[in-house]
Amino acid sequence: VCIYVCMFVCICVCVCVYMYGCVYMYMCVCICIGVRICICVCICICVRICIYVCVYVYMCVYMYICMCICIYVCVYVYMYVYVCMCVCVHVCKCACVQVCMCACMYVCMYVCVC
Repeated sequence: VCIYVCMFVCICVCVCVYMYGCVYMYMCVCICIGVRICICVCICICVRICIYVCVYVYMCVYMYICMCICIYVCVYVYMYVYVCMCVCVHVCKCACVQVCMCACMYVCMYVCVC
């Protein structure tokens, strides 16, 4: 959404569509060219944090080191950061806690001419 004043002031408002489980951060920059053209650039970043607790059965090496594989497919195919921490609870059992952060970023540009 771009709101403009045709003299020397350019006001830009960025509106992000809310998705389930998303925390939005947005930033808008507006540039006035002359008295009739207002260019607004909005960047919306959607950060989706999902926390999963899963118990997998793996062999713990030396009863202290645990190898765990966490696979998560996010609906929003953009950029993902995976963190998987594993703790040995038994010689043959491994407790896995997966933290997945999906960052969806898109750039939209508005050109307003009055």
